[in-house]
Amino acid sequence: MHSPHEEQARAKRNQTTTCMLCFDGKESQEHLFMHCRKTQRLWFTSPLGLHVPPLLSLSNRILHWLSTPNQTASQLFSLTLWRIWKNRNEAANFHWHVQQIGQFDDVSIVQDVSSFAEEFNAACRPTPGMNSSREPIPESSAGWKSTPLGVLKVNIDAGCFEDGNTCWGLIVRNHEGAVIMAKTKIENVSMTPILAEAAGL
Repeated sequence: MHSPHEEQARAKRNQTTTCMLCFDGKESQEHLFMHCRKTQRLWFTSPLGLHVPPLLSLSNRILHWLSTPNQTASQLFSLTLWRIWKNRNEAANFHWHVQQIGQFDDVSIVQDVSSFAEEFNAACRPTPGMNSSREPIPESSAGWKSTPLGVLKVNIDAGCFEDGNTCWGLIVRNHEGAVIMAKTKIENVSMTPILAEAAGL
């Protein structure tokens, strides 16, 4: 049971048009799953190593990944979508502020998604053409190339936003593609995408 005051507060939160993850944009499907800086960092941190295409619609992006012949990649993409939506609803219903409390931890989410996929695939009988969850994702689908044994690979990405902020993301993976470390940084400085990429080094 909730008090009338709690019910009113919950209703007000559910009517907000502000993104419940980044609190920095108007919430929409396109923003939540593609353009929110929190979810962009998550896509980059994931085993898929995705950059958000600027001109690709959300529906076409989903269609692309659901129709890919690499079912492991499709599975990871779908699970990541689900976790974004789950975290968004938790933010709306329980009113935690991700920027202060740090509930949207991209590395933890990636680990949870990978563990869920592994447990699910281990419990289910493989179907013809289904990759094992332990198989590496083909480089053509992942957008990430493996390194020799014992060598770490560092990927850096930058994002320039309309509000004048520039954000950098850094991720370190081992030869199997497992995330070793991920860091982000945001500064109130405006620059071109090419300069931002160079500054990230």
